[in-house]
Amino acid sequence: MAQIVREFEIGLIYMPYVSNNTVVFQDLLLAIKQKKENIFAAKAGIKVNLDPALDIVFLAPGGDAYGDINDYSAVIKITFKQTSFLLCGDAGIASENEMLMLNTDLQTDVIKVAHHGSSTSTSIRFLERVRPELAIISVGRGNAFGLPSSELIGRLAAFNIGFLRTDVNGTIILISDGDRIWLEESK
Repeated sequence: MAQIVREFEIGLIYMPYVSNNTVVFQDLLLAIKQKKENIFAAKAGIKVNLDPALDIVFLAPGGDAYGDINDYSAVIKITFKQTSFLLCGDAGIASENEMLMLNTDLQTDVIKVAHHGSSTSTSIRFLERVRPELAIISVGRGNAFGLPSSELIGRLAAFNIGFLRTDVNGTIILISDGDRIWLEESK
């Protein structure tokens, strides 16, 4: 993320109000400070007005006291006309349960599954409400954690959800005209 902040013009930065002492996190904060960017709270209910054709809303985090730092992850739903995308960050089951309890509109066409396809997220209850047609799993090839987990793959199969993986398919680019979504061949 620090490299992205350094190399691109950034209009808005939303982050959960939680701190981490990792070098990666500290480097991100330094990059934001060097560019004199403001940070806005990523919190359930916040709407982002980038374009009148887009409905962008944060669905999580909804709380401020989680046992697992991953549950502070921003979860964003982007709706463009008749199509929608759910980006789940690293949110775990506690965050998912919170969204389910709030009766949040979770139904979407495409879900970017949480936490690189670990077994600690994208639960059966969550998938029952989300009902995506396609799942995207962002995961590194040959990662030390053995992700995506076989449990996650099994849950997707149980719901007949097709999926693409960055470790297998490379860069995944989806395009929507508001009525349909298609995969663009990466170069």
